[in-house]
Amino acid sequence: MALLNFPPSPVNGQIYPSSPIAGEKIYQWSSTEQTWALLGTATGAAPGTYGTPLEVPQFTVDYTGRITAVQNVLIQTADTTQLGITRLADTAEAEAGVSDTLAVTPLGLRSSAVYKTDFTAKGNILTASGPYSPVVLPVGTNGQILVADSAQTTGLKWIDPSLSGIVTSVASTLPITVNNTNPSIPVIGVNLATTATTGVVQIGSNIQVSTGVISILNSNTSQKGVVQLNDNLNSTSTTQAATANAVKIAYDSAVAVSPTLMFLDDISGQFNGTATNFTLRLNGIDVSLGTNLLVFVGGVPQIPLVSYYVTGTTITFYEAPETGATFIAVTAQKA
Repeated sequence: MALLNFPPSPVNGQIYPSSPIAGEKIYQWSSTEQTWALLGTATGAAPGTYGTPLEVPQFTVDYTGRITAVQNVLIQTADTTQLGITRLADTAEAEAGVSDTLAVTPLGLRSSAVYKTDFTAKGNILTASGPYSPVVLPVGTNGQILVADSAQTTGLKWIDPSLSGIVTSVASTLPITVNNTNPSIPVIGVNLATTATTGVVQIGSNIQVSTGVISILNSNTSQKGVVQLNDNLNSTSTTQAATANAVKIAYDSAVAVSPTLMFLDDISGQFNGTATNFTLRLNGIDVSLGTNLLVFVGGVPQIPLVSYYVTGTTITFYEAPETGATFIAVTAQKA
């Protein structure tokens, strides 16, 4: 049996041993009784006061229900993903709104947020008197408009349209038109041009526009356009057109050289810009001429197998002749 070595001259309430280990007997000196009284057996938990504003005591309890260990444990900080303790934000922190671990009191929130109770009437507008200073601007009267005014607290004010310099009506002269149904938003347009009135026109095909200049493309064997007239009978140009004089000279020369040259019936009345197939006739009788044929459309010589081809009594143009184009066809073969 171990001997106890009590300290000499103890004071009332003194504990022995001062740092007991688990399972060791604990005694307390009583000045009244002048003796060491047995308090019990040490559990291993250190005596003292546990818990702080930021900590909670954590206990270990054995099967007999005794506390055998105790320690302070930090309370976790609350954030958007976990429970815990948090600090209340001051006014500057509440207005900055950059922390997700601080809490805001209703008063702090009131200084940094806009409340629905701030809007006391229909038409109230949220504005500001400066940085971080929201202000509710009351609605104006019917028909007023909102304009900027740096002299006002909010930088805005309601005014009557008549004082704003806003256009309320627009007058025009044809071909420009104006619809003033809504005087504050007049609709301006331009009439289309006709043969009798000026106006806007749409640019059609075979016309090009560059930097505001309108020009007509030159014609060739693959596109419509303007042509240069040519009086020469021996020209090989595919971009120029024979004049009536050149055609007449060719005709007179043909008649003079070969009295058998004959002009086929005129089929230009059938030209409509769409049809490409036409029947060849001489004096009202269908004729089959093969390649023994000289054809002019609109005064332009037509090249066989490039501009047209003939099958039996039918001539077929690769591009439909335009309405109003002239037609001349000469053959050296009698019908």
